[in-house]
Amino acid sequence: MWRLACCALQDAFSATLEPMKNLLGYFHSGSESFSGDACEVKVAAPSLSPNAEAEYWRIRAMTQQVFMLDAQCSPKTPNNKEGFEHAQSCVLIIELPPDEKPNGHTQKSIPFRTIVVSLLSHQVLLQNLYDILLEEFVKCPTVTEDKGASPPEAKTVGFLRYISMQNLAVIFDLLLDSYRTAREFDARPGLKCLLMKVSGIGGAANLYRQSAMSFNIYFQALICALLTN
Repeated sequence: MWRLACCALQDAFSATLEPMKNLLGYFHSGSESFSGDACEVKVAAPSLSPNAEAEYWRIRAMTQQVFMLDAQCSPKTPNNKEGFEHAQSCVLIIELPPDEKPNGHTQKSIPFRTIVVSLLSHQVLLQNLYDILLEEFVKCPTVTEDKGASPPEAKTVGFLRYISMQNLAVIFDLLLDSYRTAREFDARPGLKCLLMKVSGIGGAANLYRQSAMSFNIYFQALICALLTN
């Protein structure tokens, strides 16, 4: 059962990180160009529709949760037309180099909404993984005979001890992959600037939250694994 769960985790991590990994391939580490290095990346903004405003605020809320820390998020965001043009479902158009044109297609598109939703789903995966490995609380039986007894204390006894080292190694590799992906994004100031402009958030986009979550789970689980032999 744990082997099947780890296989499913591999698929889920791969699916939720794929849009960002695809985007990382078009920008070099340390590059300040927001139009791409390996090929040209452009933004296509959609025309406004009656549902644009509601969609705008949904995407805006998700974008802040993905690309900003809590301290950076603004409770209210100015409603301006410039941000509105990027509100609904902007698409990043990638002009493929000659040697990467599948079936003769010269362009590849990555919807901005796909990037945001996939990374937000990845955060949910990380949180669930933390709960499974490290945050299952079990209370001791209540003693009813002794009225003076202190209330039972909760102790953390996650499922970590039931996972074989082979399966745990798979989980560790996934966590490190998540951490590296976030760090690679944060090493590309041009891409961070591009996503800031597309989303309209008030600062450079970052994946500090993802890198902190993934490394925190990895480190705590590794220590717990060592302590429990």
